Amino acid sequence: MTEESPQGAAEFDLPRVAFLYLLLLGCFQVISGIRESIPGLRTPSHVWAYDSALSHVIVLGIALAVRPRILTLSRWKPAWTDVAMGLLAGIAASVVPLLIVAGPAKHLSPIQPYLAVPILLLAPLGEELLFRGVFLRSLLSHHRAWIAIPIVVVMAAIGHQNFWFALWSQLVLCLVYLARHNSLAAAIICHFCANVVAFLPVASVLTKLHLHASP
Repeated sequence: MTEESPQGAAEFDLPRVAFLYLLLLGCFQVISGIRESIPGLRTPSHVWAYDSALSHVIVLGIALAVRPRILTLSRWKPAWTDVAMGLLAGIAASVVPLLIVAGPAKHLSPIQPYLAVPILLLAPLGEELLFRGVFLRSLLSHHRAWIAIPIVVVMAAIGHQNFWFALWSQLVLCLVYLARHNSLAAAIICHFCANVVAFLPVASVLTKLHLHASP
């Protein structure tokens, strides 16, 4: 049985994943630069999640044009176990750092209501399709999980406002995807729940509890 050629493969190897990731960073810089050059849209990038969402759409489109079958390698149809694990892991992804990190209020900025759509809908869908459905799934086909997961975790965390907070949540997302047998549904649900916890006043409540419990 002959090995499938790279041109006919359904996934990307590490150099191509790295290229797509650099392309994602480049798209974000170009899009945010264009937006900030428009007087009416001069908003800091870290509080304007639409730049990131559009960057994900562009790179995901390129990835699908090159490897049309890449997303078919993941599971889309959710089982009840995918939903249950996604809900529980999503809550843990946001709650655990707030309970153990000293002074979490210093590291997290308040999330404004107008960011509900990009944070609660676009981010869970776009990030999971690209980072889990394309990047992680591709690397898992070429490398062991203990190599593929840290690479994707660090790449995804770099694009967030708080790197260390995102590092934990991205690790949870990768583990959920892998534990549920490459389930994009479980990862998307997990990401959605994590963002809901961060979006709602739960974060400020946990912060007060943490500060009161601190010596």
